Amino acid sequence: ELLNPVDDVIVPRPVQVDGILQLVQNSNPVLKAALVIIEKIAPGAEQVTGEIISFNGSTLNLDPDADSVCGDLTNDLLVTLADELKILTVTIENSKAVITPGGTLADGQVIGMNGTCETDGSYHTDNVVIVDDNT
Repeated sequence: ELLNPVDDVIVPRPVQVDGILQLVQNSNPVLKAALVIIEKIAPGAEQVTGEIISFNGSTLNLDPDADSVCGDLTNDLLVTLADELKILTVTIENSKAVITPGGTLADGQVIGMNGTCETDGSYHTDNVVIVDDNT
Protein backbone atom coordinates (compact mmCIF):
# COMPACT_ATOMS: atom_id res chain seq x y z
CA GLU A 1 0.00 0.00 0.00
CA LEU A 2 1.50 3.32 -1.03
CA LEU A 3 1.18 6.17 1.42
CA ASN A 4 0.66 9.85 0.77
CA PRO A 5 3.70 11.46 2.46
CA VAL A 6 1.75 14.59 3.42
CA ASP A 7 -1.32 12.89 4.91
CA ASP A 8 -0.16 9.44 6.06
CA VAL A 9 3.37 9.90 7.41
CA ILE A 10 3.30 11.20 10.96
CA VAL A 11 6.61 11.91 12.67
CA PRO A 12 7.96 10.17 14.64
CA ARG A 13 7.09 6.80 13.15
CA PRO A 14 9.22 3.62 12.99
CA VAL A 15 10.56 2.73 9.54
CA GLN A 16 12.52 -0.09 7.94
CA VAL A 17 14.92 1.01 5.22
CA ASP A 18 16.69 -1.18 2.67
CA GLY A 19 19.37 0.69 0.83
CA ILE A 20 23.02 1.58 0.42
CA LEU A 21 24.80 4.04 2.69
CA GLN A 22 26.86 6.42 0.59
CA LEU A 23 29.78 7.94 2.49
CA VAL A 24 31.34 10.98 0.85
CA GLN A 25 34.25 12.78 2.45
CA ASN A 26 33.37 16.22 3.88
CA SER A 27 29.61 15.73 3.56
CA ASN A 28 26.79 14.06 5.45
CA PRO A 29 26.17 10.37 4.77
CA VAL A 30 23.31 9.69 2.35
CA LEU A 31 21.16 6.55 2.45
CA LYS A 32 19.97 5.67 -1.05
CA ALA A 33 16.90 3.59 -0.33
CA ALA A 34 15.32 1.10 -2.69
CA LEU A 35 12.66 0.25 -0.12
CA VAL A 36 11.21 2.20 2.79
CA ILE A 37 8.55 0.52 4.90
CA ILE A 38 6.69 2.87 7.21
CA GLU A 39 5.30 1.02 10.19
CA LYS A 40 1.54 1.02 10.53
CA ILE A 41 1.60 -1.42 13.42
CA ALA A 42 -1.60 -1.99 15.32
CA PRO A 43 -1.56 -1.51 19.09
CA GLY A 44 -0.14 -4.62 20.75
CA ALA A 45 1.74 -5.72 17.63
CA GLU A 46 5.46 -6.45 17.62
CA GLN A 47 8.02 -6.68 14.81
CA VAL A 48 10.07 -9.88 14.68
CA THR A 49 12.98 -10.84 12.42
CA GLY A 50 14.96 -14.06 12.21
CA GLU A 51 15.63 -17.29 10.33
CA ILE A 52 13.05 -19.98 9.60
CA ILE A 53 13.99 -23.22 11.39
CA SER A 54 11.07 -25.22 9.98
CA PHE A 55 7.95 -24.46 7.95
CA ASN A 56 4.89 -26.67 7.50
CA GLY A 57 2.39 -24.52 5.59
CA SER A 58 0.31 -22.96 8.37
CA THR A 59 3.00 -22.46 11.03
CA LEU A 60 6.73 -21.97 11.20
CA ASN A 61 9.41 -22.15 13.88
CA LEU A 62 11.61 -19.07 13.84
CA ASP A 63 15.05 -18.47 15.34
CA PRO A 64 14.44 -14.81 16.25
CA ASP A 65 17.21 -12.21 16.08
CA ALA A 66 16.08 -10.78 19.43
CA ASP A 67 16.57 -12.70 22.69
CA SER A 68 13.10 -11.69 23.83
CA VAL A 69 9.85 -11.69 21.86
CA CYS A 70 6.63 -10.38 23.37
CA GLY A 71 8.41 -9.93 26.69
CA ASP A 72 9.48 -13.59 26.95
CA LEU A 73 12.95 -15.06 26.45
CA THR A 74 12.90 -17.45 23.51
CA ASN A 75 15.27 -19.67 21.55
CA ASP A 76 12.71 -20.48 18.90
CA LEU A 77 9.31 -18.98 18.30
CA LEU A 78 6.17 -20.71 17.03
CA VAL A 79 4.54 -18.47 14.42
CA THR A 80 1.00 -19.11 13.19
CA LEU A 81 0.30 -17.73 9.74
CA ALA A 82 -3.01 -16.15 8.76
CA ASP A 83 -5.03 -17.78 6.00
CA GLU A 84 -4.76 -14.53 4.01
CA LEU A 85 -0.95 -14.30 4.40
CA LYS A 86 0.72 -11.50 2.40
CA ILE A 87 4.33 -12.17 1.34
CA LEU A 88 6.83 -9.71 -0.10
CA THR A 89 10.27 -10.82 -1.31
CA VAL A 90 13.23 -8.43 -1.25
CA THR A 91 16.17 -9.72 -3.31
CA ILE A 92 19.45 -7.89 -2.71
CA GLU A 93 22.31 -8.32 -5.15
CA ASN A 94 24.99 -6.14 -6.67
CA SER A 95 24.20 -3.20 -4.37
CA LYS A 96 20.55 -2.97 -5.36
CA ALA A 97 17.27 -4.44 -4.17
CA VAL A 98 14.43 -5.87 -6.22
CA ILE A 99 11.04 -6.03 -4.49
CA THR A 100 8.57 -8.66 -5.66
CA PRO A 101 5.07 -9.28 -4.32
CA GLY A 102 4.64 -12.91 -3.27
CA GLY A 103 7.19 -15.59 -2.56
CA THR A 104 7.52 -19.08 -1.11
CA LEU A 105 8.52 -19.67 2.50
CA ALA A 106 11.22 -22.30 3.16
CA ASP A 107 13.55 -23.48 5.91
CA GLY A 108 16.67 -21.31 6.29
CA GLN A 109 15.17 -18.08 4.94
CA VAL A 110 15.70 -14.77 6.72
CA ILE A 111 12.36 -13.03 7.25
CA GLY A 112 10.72 -10.11 9.01
CA MET A 113 7.11 -9.64 10.04
CA ASN A 114 4.71 -7.64 12.16
CA GLY A 115 2.25 -9.60 14.26
CA THR A 116 0.68 -10.13 17.63
CA CYS A 117 1.61 -12.16 20.67
CA GLU A 118 -0.97 -14.79 21.55
CA THR A 119 -1.88 -15.91 25.08
CA ASP A 120 -0.52 -19.43 24.38
CA GLY A 121 2.98 -17.99 23.81
CA SER A 122 2.84 -18.18 20.02
CA TYR A 123 3.05 -15.30 17.58
CA HIS A 124 0.47 -14.63 14.84
CA THR A 125 1.07 -12.71 11.61
CA ASP A 126 -0.65 -11.95 8.33
CA ASN A 127 2.47 -10.54 6.63
CA VAL A 128 6.01 -11.76 5.94
CA VAL A 129 8.94 -10.10 4.18
CA ILE A 130 11.50 -12.59 2.82
CA VAL A 131 15.00 -11.10 2.62
CA ASP A 132 17.07 -12.85 -0.06
CA ASP A 133 20.51 -11.27 0.39
CA ASN A 134 22.86 -12.40 -2.38
CA THR A 135 25.66 -9.93 -1.62
